[in-house]
Amino acid sequence: MVEGNHSSIDLLDDTMSDSVHLSDTEPAVPEEDVREEEWMDTVSSNMPEAAAETPISKSSNMKLELTIISGTDLLSRDRNGLSDPYVKVKLQDKTIYRTKVIEKTLTPTWDETFMLHIDSRNQSLAIKVFDRDKFSGDDFMGMALVDLSALQTGRPTDLMVELLPDSCDLEEEYEERGLGEIHMRYLLHDESSTVVCPPIQEPKVNNAFSVPADFY
Repeated sequence: MVEGNHSSIDLLDDTMSDSVHLSDTEPAVPEEDVREEEWMDTVSSNMPEAAAETPISKSSNMKLELTIISGTDLLSRDRNGLSDPYVKVKLQDKTIYRTKVIEKTLTPTWDETFMLHIDSRNQSLAIKVFDRDKFSGDDFMGMALVDLSALQTGRPTDLMVELLPDSCDLEEEYEERGLGEIHMRYLLHDESSTVVCPPIQEPKVNNAFSVPADFY
């Protein structure tokens, strides 16, 4: 009877040992889950290691050549019935170019060209016309916005823009006679044929057409 009891105890110990061993074993992974994990590993290995390897978009690799040609039927801001007009071109509230002053005229001809790099076409150029006054502050004569996203690339294009009021004191003149127009010509160069990767430099105005600090 004692030997029989020992056999039962040994059998019980063996059963418990097997149970413990089975409980420590990780559950089997379904075959479809294994295939999905292998597929994810393959996709990850083919992805770029960093965002810096992504090519720059075309919109960030353009150069704008802009010619301020002339003004037509501008507003008189002097006692002699004329003005001494000049044009300021602004991008993101910063003056990037200023034309020369043409004295005593309402139909000035500037015919001045400058060039700048465009970091994004989702913005507008502000074209502002002023009358130079030697004895007091210069008088505002009107402004226009040029939407860069609407410009065509690859060919010179003439553009006539109507001047609009930017302050209350010109609204009446605008309603009565208008503020005139500015004739411009632009050429938008697309330089994205060569793939360039970041980092990129901030857009700068050509040094030949830099604006003195006192013009800001």
